[in-house]
Amino acid sequence: MQIPEGYIIIKQSDYQELLDTIAQLKERIKVLEGQRNKDSHNSHIPPSKGIVKVIKNLRETSGKKQGGQKGHQSKTLEMVSNPDKTEFYTIEHCEKCGLDLSKKKADRFEKRQVFDLPKIEINITEHQAEIKTCTCGHVNKSRFPETVKAPVQYGENIQTLCVSLGNYQFMSYDRISEFMADLTRYII
Repeated sequence: MQIPEGYIIIKQSDYQELLDTIAQLKERIKVLEGQRNKDSHNSHIPPSKGIVKVIKNLRETSGKKQGGQKGHQSKTLEMVSNPDKTEFYTIEHCEKCGLDLSKKKADRFEKRQVFDLPKIEINITEHQAEIKTCTCGHVNKSRFPETVKAPVQYGENIQTLCVSLGNYQFMSYDRISEFMADLTRYII
């Protein structure tokens, strides 16, 4: 019998030994790759024992002290002279003797200002188009504005905010929906 070129003859016992060795090596590779990819997030390894990924600060040191430098204009929240709303807190009785002070004019006021966003509420506008039937039998219907295209839809401001959150802030659709539901109590 002539053996084709590129082929070799192996005894059956040697062939089985090679198959066993290949199977053992594949199993060993699988174990080693699994160990290499494990960390505290995908195994029982505590974070203190896991692989620590060191993030090197790429900024060069300037030699200056930390914090604001001399001559730096500081920026801080300052009181305004015309607040949107003023709340007054009155004194009814003296804390020491209990005398009625409700009619006495205040000597002075101590002021504090709180800067905050107003409560965000969705403003729902219902659009109603008139429908009238003419004496000739034709049914006439008024037109909705160009921007009102569906029975229920989001307005331009909500759409703009959601697009900004997705495209500029890189929030996922799920996180935008969750954020808007938390903010407005409506599912977006």
